[in-house]
Amino acid sequence: MKKRFSVILALSLVILMLLVACGGGSGSSSSSGGAASSSGGGASSGGGGATSGGSGTAASDTVVEMVIANQSRTGYFCADTHNLIAELLEEQSGGRFSVKVFEAGSFGGPDHERMNMLLLNTIQMTCVPAAILSAMSHQLAPWNIYDLPYLFEDHPEVYAFFEGEIGQELNQLAVDAVGVMVVDAHNMGVCAISSNTPIRVPADIEGLKIRVGQLALPVESVRMWGAVPSTIDFAESYTALQQGAVDGTATSLILWEFSRWYEVQDYVVMNNYAHMPHFQYLNKGWYDALPDDLRVIFDDVIAQVSPVSRQWCQDFEDFCIEWLGTEMEMYFPTPAEMELWRAPARDMWRTTGAESVGGIDFLNRAIGFMGFDPV
Repeated sequence: MKKRFSVILALSLVILMLLVACGGGSGSSSSSGGAASSSGGGASSGGGGATSGGSGTAASDTVVEMVIANQSRTGYFCADTHNLIAELLEEQSGGRFSVKVFEAGSFGGPDHERMNMLLLNTIQMTCVPAAILSAMSHQLAPWNIYDLPYLFEDHPEVYAFFEGEIGQELNQLAVDAVGVMVVDAHNMGVCAISSNTPIRVPADIEGLKIRVGQLALPVESVRMWGAVPSTIDFAESYTALQQGAVDGTATSLILWEFSRWYEVQDYVVMNNYAHMPHFQYLNKGWYDALPDDLRVIFDDVIAQVSPVSRQWCQDFEDFCIEWLGTEMEMYFPTPAEMELWRAPARDMWRTTGAESVGGIDFLNRAIGFMGFDPV
């Protein structure tokens, strides 16, 4: 199964390279994914002309070094996305970009450490979830909105929010608060709940100890169904599940495949409570210092890679659902059962949700954008 997904990735890459070769090298293209948008702090989205942000310089033969770090590995879309960005930047700049990609936490370690290195410009790009950025400053609390349970129906809704008015405001907030540009978004896959006993409705997990991330919204998402949240470190989760220290886990299907948790869990309920978007973060000072022509090339590469990366994410999620369905008993709730999973969410939005995102006013703006009534 994994081999088949690698073939899908390879074919996608071949198609992209052919499009690049036929469509011209460094001319700016429009970003279907909202990739390097102006809300990121000075990038020009599409159109073709270079935009001088005031800090850039004229074209030269200077080689610009770039370091990208992630916690993924080749064969998974985050690492593959970074490798593709590096390849296209070097190719389309004629070698004036020199990019090094460090995978699997080999440089920078866990997510929060890599974000700190990004702020220091030790690395220039990384990919982590919204909650890691929000922890960098109290001003960034609104970024927690991406983890609000049942706010988004599917991945396209996440992207529409990211590219819409509120998403662009959040991107600018990241620039203003910590000097970080957000150049793209992609999803780590739909979130569901596993255990070693069958789960169909919330009553089935009452009293179970469920491993979640060490953040308020994931913790309260599990608690609102009557389970007992356990914030065991990600690296220790396999052993905790194997030894029965926790009864199950609530997270993305992709992480189950990545971490092989399916070896120590028998059941999964596809209650689709969140979508775990990850974002491509860039040091703004580094970007602003690029020569103008290289900035145009950078914007264009992000625009080219965005739809490919998002498709890889969707393909890999589809693969994980198929693969995990052969390793675990996977249950898809009926519409009536899904309403039982969703029912407690609005009360949680009003309390922990509002507190986590910086207040009820922003919460109501965000949920209103997604078509919900105020809480």
